[in-house]
Amino acid sequence: MAKELKDSTRTLCRQLQDNPDVEGNKKKIESDKNDLIYRLELLNDELRDLSFGQFRQDIKDALSEQGKFDRFRNEEKDLNLEIKKLNEDFKKAQDEYAKEANENNQEILSLKKAVNETKTDKDLQV
Repeated sequence: MAKELKDSTRTLCRQLQDNPDVEGNKKKIESDKNDLIYRLELLNDELRDLSFGQFRQDIKDALSEQGKFDRFRNEEKDLNLEIKKLNEDFKKAQDEYAKEANENNQEILSLKKAVNETKTDKDLQV
C-alpha cells in the first residue's frame, strides 16, 4: 500500500513537471485519492474478517509490477549505454573518414602538382 502511494506520488510529481495541467492533475489526484480510499476500505474489511487473501494478492501484484519496472529501468539504462556507444563509434568513423578524405585530397594535389611540373619541364625542353 505504501509502495503504491509512493509510486502514485512519484507519477503525479512527474506529471506536474511535464505538464502542469491544473484541471487534469486535480482529476488525477481525486482519482488516486478515491483508489486509495477504496483499497484502505478493502484492507479494513479483511482485517475485520481476518482474511488477508486479497491483500496478499495485491502485495504480490505490486511486487510483480515493481519487478517489471526495475527490469524496464535496467533495459532502458542498457539501451542508453548502447546508443551512447553507437554515437561514439559513428563520430569516430566520421572523423576517420574526414581524415582519410583530407589525406586523399592532399595526395591528389601533390600528384597534380607533380604532373604540372613534369608538363612544364617537358614544354621547356621542347
